[in-house]
Amino acid sequence: MNLTNLVILLVVKALIFGAGHLGLGGGDALGRSSENSAEDQPFMNEAEMLLMLGYLKGDLTQKYNCLNFAACQDPRKAKQYFTASNLLVKGASMFNL
Repeated sequence: MNLTNLVILLVVKALIFGAGHLGLGGGDALGRSSENSAEDQPFMNEAEMLLMLGYLKGDLTQKYNCLNFAACQDPRKAKQYFTASNLLVKGASMFNL
């Protein structure tokens, strides 16, 4: 397990959580849901944990079967992570990190 990968995953999670908290994505609802308060929802759910663990396992072996399976189970969440990671990479390339 690489500590850098774990930090990157947590930053991506923070970006997704921050965008959801600000109400980005359209609609009149603020945050993740208009019905549930932020206290009712966990910081990380099972689908997110599967995506992170699938990536970490695949990064070690260069086989991403677990990550692909987790992405098929929750494609909406996988797309959110993909979009956030692309934004992170583009932002880092702007500053030559």
